[in-house]
Amino acid sequence: MIKGLDNTKEQQELFQSLIRDYNAIYYVNLDEDRFSVLYANKVVNQDVRRADFEEKLFSQAMAEFTQRYVREEDKHMLLQLTECKYVIKRLEEEDSYAFRYRVNPLNGLEFFEVCMAKPSGTSAGNFAIMTVRNCNKQAREELAYQLEIEERNTELKAALAAAKQAERSKADFFARMSHDLRTPMNVILGLAGLSADESSMEQMQENMKKIYSAGEYLLKIINDSLDFQKIEAGGLQLNPEIVRTKDLIASVTELATRANKDKPLEIRLQNKGVNEDAYLKVDPIRIKQAFVNLLSNAIKFTPAGGTVEVTLEVMERKESAVHDRITISDTGIGMSEDFIKNKIFKPFAQEHNEVTSNYAGTGLGLSIVKQLLDLMGATIKVESELGEGTRFTVDIDFEVVDAEKAKQSIQAKQEKNGRVAPQLDGIRVLLVEDHPLNAQIAIKLLNKVGCEVTWAENGKLGVDEFLRSEPFQYNAVLMDIRMPVMNGLEAAKEIRRQERQDAKRVPIIAMTANAYEEDIRASLDAGMNAHLAKPFHPQKLYEELEKWVRSAAPENEGDSNLQRPFFD
Repeated sequence: MIKGLDNTKEQQELFQSLIRDYNAIYYVNLDEDRFSVLYANKVVNQDVRRADFEEKLFSQAMAEFTQRYVREEDKHMLLQLTECKYVIKRLEEEDSYAFRYRVNPLNGLEFFEVCMAKPSGTSAGNFAIMTVRNCNKQAREELAYQLEIEERNTELKAALAAAKQAERSKADFFARMSHDLRTPMNVILGLAGLSADESSMEQMQENMKKIYSAGEYLLKIINDSLDFQKIEAGGLQLNPEIVRTKDLIASVTELATRANKDKPLEIRLQNKGVNEDAYLKVDPIRIKQAFVNLLSNAIKFTPAGGTVEVTLEVMERKESAVHDRITISDTGIGMSEDFIKNKIFKPFAQEHNEVTSNYAGTGLGLSIVKQLLDLMGATIKVESELGEGTRFTVDIDFEVVDAEKAKQSIQAKQEKNGRVAPQLDGIRVLLVEDHPLNAQIAIKLLNKVGCEVTWAENGKLGVDEFLRSEPFQYNAVLMDIRMPVMNGLEAAKEIRRQERQDAKRVPIIAMTANAYEEDIRASLDAGMNAHLAKPFHPQKLYEELEKWVRSAAPENEGDSNLQRPFFD
């Protein structure tokens, strides 16, 4: 529909080409609040086609249209931006302005754009050309782009928030670690200083016990950090062994209570149908680690005079498996609902309030417990209330082993562990260690089982000593990693590069405080045979030495240049 035009055919065609993208064009007399329809296509609502449509005031027509078709959230905007006084003022400042509004979806159309423009003529009064066009495609593309940008912004904000939280957690962790490491270290250094002037042997022995206890606690903090890193990297594996239920229970109880032996608590153990004489196939180290952590926490966070109760209950028993429920409850300080719901098993998480501020810890224990139990296929549930105590409930399946087979297996293991490396007498060891005190300790431990030790103070001196020695003079090399001049990795590679008969065969065992998974891989990649993390148990050192020296024993007895290791 085109009105009020008396033009040539060319002008008409030009006009048609110009307006084809518009749904409607209106000529508005802003002073009189009147309008006329210059053009309207078939898409426009039928109201425009009624004979009396132009008899309405412009504001009335806009109000009716807005009320009937426009989405609620855009109604006020549309009426405001088309109000005659507003349009007059706006067009005095600029030649045109445009905006969008949304209608309730009709025939697939939703987004429209309105442009209010000042006519090019010089007629007296205030007039406007109002065009309306559908902008669905453009608006949706822009909306999609905007949503994408907002999504990216949300992701970036979330990433930034996570990074800030990680930084706070990291800072908090190191602050707690600093405190927790300094606490036992203060005990060790303090008691060591007092012991220097102590004349009473009884007091000296008491000091040594306390130093040893503080050292064990210090090692636990370090091991928790290493275990967490190993679990996070997916490198932790279970090593099942056969153990007697009674021994496992006793070991967990002893380990958990020993550190708190002077704390006046009542610790109860209830057995509901568990056969303590049964033999189970489990990873004893990891099962103890999980339950000692839970029990130690219960003891730690229960004030003197309180109660800690451990309940063992058989839920289902089969011939080769048993489903147990183990509950550890206490009358301690408890935890808040928010902490249990959102943080309890997260790494480095600790609840901070006036009650918990007196209890040290890294915040890794329960995270490790959860991941260990997940690895074992177990579930854990927590119930707690501030000031009312805590209850941990673990449901776990155990593999049951035939008693006779179990006894035979345990006896064989005990016989193996019972001997203190009797085959090490006369073994010649090259010890490469830069720390004099560590070297002194290692030499004494090795001399204790008959080893002959030569000490080199860094990797370069260690390589030089090896090259000066006769082929197969040394049965093994114990190699530290972090050393001046030449580190242990470089030294091991240098030894392996030599053309000597023993260079490729001599066992090289890393004996280092570098204990992460990447450190172990680096040692093996450098040509070492094994990796012992400091502090190590002497028996473990003896076992590794025996294992690798035996495997490296030369088979050619007739070669006069070879000195046979001390294994027959």
